[in-house]
Amino acid sequence: MTKSRFFKLIIVLSLANLGLLVAWLVILFLIQNDRAVLWELKNQQSPVVSPIKNLSLSQDKIALLNDYFLTSSSTINFLEQIEKLGVQNGVKLQIGQATEGKGELNLQLSAIGNYAQVTKFLRSLENLPYATRLQRFDLSTDGKVWLGGFNLAILTSKEK
Repeated sequence: MTKSRFFKLIIVLSLANLGLLVAWLVILFLIQNDRAVLWELKNQQSPVVSPIKNLSLSQDKIALLNDYFLTSSSTINFLEQIEKLGVQNGVKLQIGQATEGKGELNLQLSAIGNYAQVTKFLRSLENLPYATRLQRFDLSTDGKVWLGGFNLAILTSKEK
């Protein structure tokens, strides 16, 4: 392989990597932007559900958006989903204190397992189909056993 072909190959691969990086950053920005809109709705003075109803959206889109919020009837299902995530990721899960704040439910969790299991559980929490925010995450170990402590905030709304 000649030097000029080698340099052309390096340039093409570099441009491909740059393109992938830009695409990844755009997708990340869009995801963060969606979550920011949800948290902005939560911080408004009026109840969370009313701004959604005032938007000019179809009923399907409103229903889809409302599904991001936890309601009194979906709380049990949400807790069951968290317990399933614990089993799927191989951690011993302890659901601690739950407190209800203004428009959100704050939940304390702890997960015990090896490092890979605890971090996989954290990724699974972040991918729940609810408007959630991880407020605190502590990770400690005593050798092979890792303990992850989580404070999770989930946006709530009144019944639909």
